[in-house]
Amino acid sequence: MEKNKRKAIAEAGDFLTDLYGCVLDEALAATNIDECKDPSEIQWTSVKGLGPYETIVRLFKSAGTAVSCNEAEEAPALNKRTLTRMLSDPVYEQAHKEEVDKERQETWRKATVERKTFVTFSVCQRWTAPTLRQHIASLVAAKNFNGELGESHRLLFGSADLLAHDGGDAPWKDGVVWHEDIETMAACILESSGPTDTAAVFDGGSTKVRRKLEEQFEAAQWKNQRLVYIVYESPTHCGGPKEWKRVYGSDNMETGCVATRFRSNKWKVQERKKYFVGDEGSSAGSVFAHVPVRPFASLPTMPIEERQVMTDQQKCPSPAAGIFDVEVRGHPFSWTERKPIPWYQIFLQEVVAGLVIDLSPGSGAMARACLNEGIQYVGICRTKTHCSWLANGLNKAAVECISRSGSPLYQQDLASCINDHFKEIIDDLNAADAAVVEESSDDEDDNEEY
Repeated sequence: MEKNKRKAIAEAGDFLTDLYGCVLDEALAATNIDECKDPSEIQWTSVKGLGPYETIVRLFKSAGTAVSCNEAEEAPALNKRTLTRMLSDPVYEQAHKEEVDKERQETWRKATVERKTFVTFSVCQRWTAPTLRQHIASLVAAKNFNGELGESHRLLFGSADLLAHDGGDAPWKDGVVWHEDIETMAACILESSGPTDTAAVFDGGSTKVRRKLEEQFEAAQWKNQRLVYIVYESPTHCGGPKEWKRVYGSDNMETGCVATRFRSNKWKVQERKKYFVGDEGSSAGSVFAHVPVRPFASLPTMPIEERQVMTDQQKCPSPAAGIFDVEVRGHPFSWTERKPIPWYQIFLQEVVAGLVIDLSPGSGAMARACLNEGIQYVGICRTKTHCSWLANGLNKAAVECISRSGSPLYQQDLASCINDHFKEIIDDLNAADAAVVEESSDDEDDNEEY
């Protein structure tokens, strides 16, 4: 992020030198800057000679949209829209600036505290089944959880697409590849022995991963084992180039292996209000149908340098700008993530989760679903960088939850302060959640809790 800012400043310096040297007079005369409320909206690349300005705008946008990986308890810095809105308010005078800033920080602190009552993240750097089991056993949430059959279960969750093993030059196209970490994750989950334990591991859409997971689940011999299927509306995140269609060749399905330590008659069948087959739906059905793929535009991002640290990869592949412009938006944690947040919420309701131990926290989708449902959640990360990135993203999600009437976190008094100070953060989050699949035109071990 700092690298982008320094590059933007250098570009700005060169641009101003040309501007005051009258080099750009002819190009400026060809634009209608006076009639435009926001200069960043101008298509600068279409104006001969003003391409550098578009680069400056793009670099500053990139620095602003990525989620920070730094450990920070303070509120995010005021962005341009927030600052403009607050400075236009008579209350926000210089004499009261310190009081307003203090209120902003206190509001953010309270929102962070509320987030931690439901959602925390923990670091386990040694990724082996025994170490992971010991780590889970040491978690405060695991020690304090008292489940009740049919009412509140402990869900141990993992998904192959959220471990961010790229496995090739085009993971957004090639999909999930088998990795020994998937086997380790499933082995740890299947060795749990709590009376209300529910294990759920998804294959990320990979047939090879599914076969290996099925073997692991069959060998574990839990009392109640099922396969769950997610059928997506489209196979990929974005339109991309027109693909050659083959008979039965679409990979728009993902399979999950689900098992419980208790018998199936202890599990109540519930109404399923969406993603069902036919006229009526319930949790008796093993197929979730018409599930929209979570688009790249809705995923939180980070600069490439931080993704390299977070995923322990020296090289991170980048798609063509028409598929996803990483220079403008940054990199998502995983290129193969597909499950949308609303699906997680329905799944949590159907398995009657009271505590979720997530061994593949990914970009925080399951964590946000737990926040929306008021379910306790612990995400286990492999690096502190991933932990901090997720915590920063979930703090923003908590701000939105607290301000939304009907949410388990809703607090009327705090919601008023949040809308005063963090309206733009909420707007950005809602805009990302509402993002649709974009069409493309291109070819192509410590136990600290956060």
